[in-house]
Amino acid sequence: MYLVHTSHPQFVGFCLGLVGWILSVVTIGIIQWRVWYTADTAVITSGVAWVGIWRVCFYSRWLVTSQYQLLFCQPMKIWDTFVSFDIRAAQVLTLVAAVTGVGGNVSAAYGLQKIFFGIEEQKLIMTAFRMAGTLYLLAGVCSLLPLAWNVYSVVGNHTIAFPSSFHMPSAPVKQEVGDGIGIGIIASIIMMSSGFVFLSYRFPVVLLPRDLALGQNKGESDSLGIGKSYSQRSVPHRNKNTENLSYVRENPAFQVHV
Repeated sequence: MYLVHTSHPQFVGFCLGLVGWILSVVTIGIIQWRVWYTADTAVITSGVAWVGIWRVCFYSRWLVTSQYQLLFCQPMKIWDTFVSFDIRAAQVLTLVAAVTGVGGNVSAAYGLQKIFFGIEEQKLIMTAFRMAGTLYLLAGVCSLLPLAWNVYSVVGNHTIAFPSSFHMPSAPVKQEVGDGIGIGIIASIIMMSSGFVFLSYRFPVVLLPRDLALGQNKGESDSLGIGKSYSQRSVPHRNKNTENLSYVRENPAFQVHV
């Protein structure tokens, strides 16, 4: 069975899923999840600090030299007690999304390889596509949940009790959603869309020509998606007057009664 023409949406879904997974991995390392604005510019020279899920960064002259303004960063580990629950959940779930996204890419590539190389193993293809769709959906959800939670924290102007070594204020004057959250939301939507594309794949229904010879009428064959090429077939017929085989056209109106 030729199946390449049935898998074009899945090929596009694989490409989109790969792009979404790359964007979700990039989101993990971006520090612009939350943008904090501070009133005291003695330490935070620019008055703006960026809070990611693994680092806190801001520009400062006082911590380096009096002439140059350099980026000062402090890491946040998952076992640090001051880390809030929304950031801690983001650290875990984004890593889970990255791993499940890899599994989705591998499963999708395996199923497409079976189709494009003409390997008619329907069970393996359907299993690979279903696994790819499930993993893409799981990756998208695991990435979207911490993003939505951090958006809620930004809207509520929630604070983080940073230690004194971070040189961060106890609370910002205001805070905004950073570019990292926006990129992550786009990546989550792309991966979930790819998951639905793979889960919607179905094999075409095809009836063998042999079944038509057993009395399938035209209405039944059309309902099963049979092409008109099967309505007239050349079959071997032995002529009684000669010993040679001749080929005749089968009468499409003839019905076999058994």
